[in-house]
Amino acid sequence: NFSIRNASSELEDGKRILAFCDSQLEWLAQVGSSAQWGLEPYSTNDDTQEKYRAFVERSEQDQSWSKEWKKSYIAELDITEDQITKEIQPYLVHQPRTNSKSSLRLPVAAMLLTGHSEHYAQSILPEQDDQDPFIWIRYLLSDRRLGTLSKGAGLALIEHAKSVAQQMGIRRLCLDCWSGNDRKLVRYYERHGFVSLGDVSHNDWPSAVLELRLD
Repeated sequence: NFSIRNASSELEDGKRILAFCDSQLEWLAQVGSSAQWGLEPYSTNDDTQEKYRAFVERSEQDQSWSKEWKKSYIAELDITEDQITKEIQPYLVHQPRTNSKSSLRLPVAAMLLTGHSEHYAQSILPEQDDQDPFIWIRYLLSDRRLGTLSKGAGLALIEHAKSVAQQMGIRRLCLDCWSGNDRKLVRYYERHGFVSLGDVSHNDWPSAVLELRLD
């Protein structure tokens, strides 16, 4: 089972999320999807580092619902001492836990949520809809360095996004994703209940806009 926590500036989760991004690049190339994110590492760009640091910092603040609302989350596995291997040891996080025997957690995936759609998707979905508001899943990604340990973390984060939305009285989740390579990523979301609203293209990057109704 995965535990979901708020992303933390103290734990440098902005950098962690970028490391997750970088971990995807080789894997995407292997499955024929290198055009999704390109080949250049994300973590080496100073502007990108600052952008993600600021996103996590903003998400830690108390916020009322608005288009500027931001939240970021990390999915983790509890790890016991006998499960530690040299492969996962560099990625472990030590955190005191009152409800768990383990103080070691392995971050395996991340999710970034916002209160507005991406500008290039707004021909299909408005920036926000006051009559039918939505939470936008900006990023959902796992750490490919961990192999099968991260399997299922994406779905756990989607379930968490549902809970966040329902607690706020919001009845749908929306996102866009790359639609290349025979729409494999689109089909992943469709398998988990999302419905395609239409396709867009931004700077020759094709994507599908999808929504998940919670009512």
